[in-house]
Amino acid sequence: MADHLQELYDFLQTMDEEYLVGISNKGIVKRAQKEMPQLTIQMEEMEDGVKIAWEDIICTYRLPLERFTCSCPSRSMCKHRISGILYLKEKWKREGSKPNDENRFDEIRSYPMNKLQKVLGSRQYTEFLYRWDQGERPIVEKSSLIRVHIPYMNAIVKLVEPLESSTCSCHKKELCIHKALAILAVQLELNVITLEDLKKAYTEEKTEKFEEMKSTAVQICEEVQQCMQVGFSRISQHGTDVWNQLALLAHNSELPAFERELRGLGEELRLSGERNSSFDLIKCMRRMAMIYHNALQLQKEEESYKIIALAGEFQSVYRERADLRLFCAGVKEFQTRSGYEGIRAYFFSVNEGEWYTFTRALPMFYEGKGRKRILSKEQAPWGLTMTMENLVGKELILHQPKVNKENNLSSSSGTQAEVMGEKSLLDYTYPDAFIDFAEIVHNLQKGRRWAFVQAAAAQSVPYDTIRQRYQRILRDQAGRRIMLEMYDEE
Repeated sequence: MADHLQELYDFLQTMDEEYLVGISNKGIVKRAQKEMPQLTIQMEEMEDGVKIAWEDIICTYRLPLERFTCSCPSRSMCKHRISGILYLKEKWKREGSKPNDENRFDEIRSYPMNKLQKVLGSRQYTEFLYRWDQGERPIVEKSSLIRVHIPYMNAIVKLVEPLESSTCSCHKKELCIHKALAILAVQLELNVITLEDLKKAYTEEKTEKFEEMKSTAVQICEEVQQCMQVGFSRISQHGTDVWNQLALLAHNSELPAFERELRGLGEELRLSGERNSSFDLIKCMRRMAMIYHNALQLQKEEESYKIIALAGEFQSVYRERADLRLFCAGVKEFQTRSGYEGIRAYFFSVNEGEWYTFTRALPMFYEGKGRKRILSKEQAPWGLTMTMENLVGKELILHQPKVNKENNLSSSSGTQAEVMGEKSLLDYTYPDAFIDFAEIVHNLQKGRRWAFVQAAAAQSVPYDTIRQRYQRILRDQAGRRIMLEMYDEE
């Protein structure tokens, strides 16, 4: 068999039924399988491929897949092209042709690392390294093609050669994030590269940035030490401004987790200097200790993905999920001590029994004082023609939602909402709801920091003007009580 025909034959052997369904659809494949044996087909070899014909149909097959053509009007993968693929596979197999395994998956093995890193970016690349190191690895299945399942992204990639003909469940034709991760996983599985090679390559690229991060961490530790020596009561307004300057330095050093905490600490110390009654000394000390501990750990850390984890991320990774049926239980405006104001909506997933949130927040520290925004009056996301406050009580279906690992919903323009009608909290059953308040203690002891309760009774308490807090007492059927406190911070 000529070299160009051998290459085409090797590629066709990777096209199992699942692959054919992926590039067309199940109905087309079934019709082609049914009609192909009844066709009288003539084949003609060309310099760079094969031409086959029957009746008034002519199909040509040249690599890559995008060059497979048909004389019919269809622009997509039609039943004629699928019939031709089935015919060629059967014909060459009948003639005793065998796949050339000598250079099998050679293109995948040798795909350049720098191109994969460019597609993935720092965040996806380091997340992959971390998950692989923790044993959370893509599932690689090798046959005539390579099927890679990436569970944490809910993606399935089918790698074939030439790589341009590979497919992904996200339906992108170019080299997407999922295909890049799949190639990395295969290279690791085939021992083309090692995890240490990947870590080293990333560390060498980011060495200068890591040094800048560690230098900033040193300054943070020094400032915390000085603050502890001077004491909160002696910190002037100039002293609290230092924390905002450090927060800006953390931002420029790509340390978003530190930036948020430093802005929060600066606000805490401002309240302390003003003798504000809402200042919480214990909370402030805990925040300062956490900042110091993480900055100290960052200085000592050598593993690149652990440095990235400590640094945090400016934007969370959102991934597309199946459609969600949600009920909006409430919305809440907030203002944080770390310098953000926003609004958060709480959604109950009717089918899953889980809770989701949507948050819209903006920094206040870059803006001057002006007219206060009424966030509850602003338009809701996902193409809805209603305000945020009018979301409450609505049941809706979210099409193509994007969700991060904390179950936060993205306001992506690709997500659309369909309102199904008005509902009440009492219309649903909540699997995680606590009726017996005694069980909440055991729940918190397991490390869970929130609880959804269904109270038998509620009692309001007069507003605490000194501590500036609103209180409400909830009771279960046995009379056990929980005191809820609400105040002006997140």
